[in-house]
Amino acid sequence: MEFLQTLEVMTEAINNYSQFSPNQRKVLITLLSVSVNNQAQITINDINQLTGVTRATISTALSLFNENGFIQMQKTKGNRFTGCALNQDKFNEIVLHYQARQRLVKK
Repeated sequence: MEFLQTLEVMTEAINNYSQFSPNQRKVLITLLSVSVNNQAQITINDINQLTGVTRATISTALSLFNENGFIQMQKTKGNRFTGCALNQDKFNEIVLHYQARQRLVKK
């Protein structure tokens, strides 16, 4: 599957993932959208500017994603978030759940 098609499917799946709030989904989609080879190089301020989500909410979302294995935070400069590695398997899980639900809806 071509990258943009994959990104489109993953974005749709994340937007329909009920385990995260709408703002958490925005943050996760932003990380996915700016990533190259599953590495997202971005700061909290950049995410804030791209999404309009508050920095406090972004920090909380990043901690949640890290705890749940969706991302692995990179070593930071002091306490500053500078990026993360994305766990492709977790993103694939979201897509599989979405596709399973879509099959049920079509029946």
